[in-house]
Amino acid sequence: MKPALALILCCPLVIWLWKRDQRGRLPSSKALWLPLFWLLVLGSRPVSWWLGIGGSSGVTDPDLEGNAFDRILYLVQVFLAICIVARREIDWMATIRQNKALVLFFLFMLATVLWAEYPFVVFKRWFKEIGGVFVILVLLTEVNPLDAIKTTFARCAYILFPLSIVFMKYFPDIGKAYSKGGLPMITGVTDQKNSLGVLILVLGLVLISTLFAGETREEAPLTKGRRLTIALTLAMGLWLLFLSDSKTSQICLALGTMIVLGHRLPWLKQSPRRVLFLCIAVLPLCLLADNLFNISDTFLRLIHRTPTLTERTLIWQAIKQNPVDPVTGAGYMMYWDLHKGLTINHQFYDIKSAHNGYLETYLDGGILGLFTLAILLLSVGWRSGREFLRGTEYGRLSFAFFVIMLLHNISEASFARLSLLWFAFLLFYIDVRQWPFMARGVIYEERAIADTPVPTSQVPSAEWPRVCKVTSA
Repeated sequence: MKPALALILCCPLVIWLWKRDQRGRLPSSKALWLPLFWLLVLGSRPVSWWLGIGGSSGVTDPDLEGNAFDRILYLVQVFLAICIVARREIDWMATIRQNKALVLFFLFMLATVLWAEYPFVVFKRWFKEIGGVFVILVLLTEVNPLDAIKTTFARCAYILFPLSIVFMKYFPDIGKAYSKGGLPMITGVTDQKNSLGVLILVLGLVLISTLFAGETREEAPLTKGRRLTIALTLAMGLWLLFLSDSKTSQICLALGTMIVLGHRLPWLKQSPRRVLFLCIAVLPLCLLADNLFNISDTFLRLIHRTPTLTERTLIWQAIKQNPVDPVTGAGYMMYWDLHKGLTINHQFYDIKSAHNGYLETYLDGGILGLFTLAILLLSVGWRSGREFLRGTEYGRLSFAFFVIMLLHNISEASFARLSLLWFAFLLFYIDVRQWPFMARGVIYEERAIADTPVPTSQVPSAEWPRVCKVTSA
């Protein structure tokens, strides 16, 4: 089959998946187009790359300046997100108070402009991260936030999963690439196999939760059409994940699936606290077993990886040759602009990531950066664990993405980096409990659980932990 014909035939498949999934769903807001476009770009490549639009001419360092077209497009999206949220009259001060740990983390990253080599570049990158928060607020201030999240993530999967298969099979210049070691890798719509792994990890976990949540008492059962659509899309994603050979994402998806579906096991359904205890106990037990029996080498051989974690440990050792200030670091996302790469085994490599989120945070902000990150993770862990014990789908997803984020950042860097995983991590953490806003002719205000029943067509999903009461507009 000719590549152009394969791409043309892919479009009806995407439309069919989209239309079939819409049957049985609640009517969605037009504002969801904005976070959908945001996720499509995060999960693939910059729009300028797809359109073939280069950066500004005469720029001495494109890594520092970025692409002017992408910058303008990004500002337009953030402006639209702010306008949408502003019309919903969000209580900004209440939101800041309820997310103090996240505010502290972002404020410290902003403070690194004071000692960074290129302060304005740091500010631009920091502002770009903040923009994602406004897009998240668009989803969280929907009438039914959980349904809006699942709808947006599913639509993103319906587009990117089939396109990844088409690019892999018929457009090898886009869908395939070679690693620095010269090994072929499947990339799909992304630019690297690990990025493809993260795409399938995040979207796939939400699809798995949606596929099996319909059988619980809290939600109406899925229609056969929607179940078939989700199952088919999920199968595409799992096949791509297998071909990509992204072990980190494969392990994280397996662990996340266990958390999301663990409530279906009788001995875990009776006491959700057992899952929390297991997750808390696993890490120290694994560290103890590794010190006594060196199980890490055996495990890595089982998943066809070397003890160097595909040379990641060599990167960590090479970073010591170019240290940063141990207290304040080099500035937010500044380290790799200053060093342009690392020398490993007497050979220079153009590396732009430490492949460890905790080490990357140290390079950004030193010990102070790790301190603010620790506060954020403790806050997220406490909140996600509390929501998990409620036994809701939201709580399971929240706790799953928290555990995945902790594990994923051992071999990859995604803290405060524009990625689907960081977006999902914040999406299930940010709390907007106190917000009166106008939507679909109804004003919602935070209250305790209402004594009188409220029509289910007018209130947020029962899965959503922020219980609201309806008052007339």
